[in-house]
Amino acid sequence: MSRFETLVHAALQQQFLPIDQQDIDAIIFELNGEKQRMLEAIHSYTDEKTVEYYVRTRQHQLVRLMDLIMEANDDISKHIFKSLGELLNFLEKDFSRYLDEDCLLPEIYMQIARETLMDEIELVSFRMGNLDEQLKSIVMKPYRIFLLDGAQVSYHEMFYLQKLLHELYEQLTETVSIEDVQLVLLQFDFNDPEYFNYFIEILRQNIDEAISIKDKKEKIFLFRKYFNQITVHPGMYLKKLHKPLKEQLESWLAAELSFLENYEGLLSNGYLPAEMEIWKDFKVRTSLSVSQLGRLVGLLLTSGFILNNNKTVLAQFFSVFFTSIESEDPTTRSVRNAFYDKSAGLANSVRDILVKLINLSRE
Repeated sequence: MSRFETLVHAALQQQFLPIDQQDIDAIIFELNGEKQRMLEAIHSYTDEKTVEYYVRTRQHQLVRLMDLIMEANDDISKHIFKSLGELLNFLEKDFSRYLDEDCLLPEIYMQIARETLMDEIELVSFRMGNLDEQLKSIVMKPYRIFLLDGAQVSYHEMFYLQKLLHELYEQLTETVSIEDVQLVLLQFDFNDPEYFNYFIEILRQNIDEAISIKDKKEKIFLFRKYFNQITVHPGMYLKKLHKPLKEQLESWLAAELSFLENYEGLLSNGYLPAEMEIWKDFKVRTSLSVSQLGRLVGLLLTSGFILNNNKTVLAQFFSVFFTSIESEDPTTRSVRNAFYDKSAGLANSVRDILVKLINLSRE
């Protein structure tokens, strides 16, 4: 590559006279010679790591030289630029598995990609906006950066952005849902921190809709099952230094589940304050007297239909959630005292209630 280095720097310093066919032939000769030297070097190495190092070194050199000479307008510079492009294409085609995917693309590749993808980017952006403006802003951010003059994009980033764009273009039909787009982004490991925060907010809202801890845990289990069943496309990720999106989401769900299980241990019966809130003003309205209410509960308790052992708490429950004909808020003591009240008048009135229920059951 040293000869092309010399040619590029000489061209940039305008050391060449007007080009003729002999100059073109010399550049072509140098191109073919460089290809041959590359092949000989690669085939002489016995281990993969050395081959990889050689190919990647040449890849970076070619990209750098192409960017240096791209803006030159003289004819010889254009021929040198074309030859450099052919050498890079030769490596990309025949030795692609050794290429450095983190190497920045030549600027000429960026220009071509912007022109090629512009219409598709605009259409995907428009359709995404019809679904969710916030989602559109997050998903299209890498493309907005890509379209900026002077933006630097690696081989992997370009490959990823193209593949994701084409998939979104295919998916974003009139019947597409936000869930469809979310699935695509999971399959393509769109592990952008902003998207992760967007996604967990959706999960949090969904989980918070459940009132009981049991229901919240069930939702978490369903989400975990859903994520486990999603297959990420091989080699796909947006940000190399960030954990995969699925892994981040699963870790968040595991933390939520752990919190709920610990919180559940601090609460009786696994009820959340929000769950109790909906029963705060609720009452079962009855036409029973306090004594009748208490005695009926006592009979159910004595006969074994009610199995609670703590009679005081049981009386408290009925005093809080049941009304009597005399009072909206019967006292716990009055209900509790009536459990075993065997006075004749109360016995007769309770018997009448039971007979009425028996007759109704026969109808």
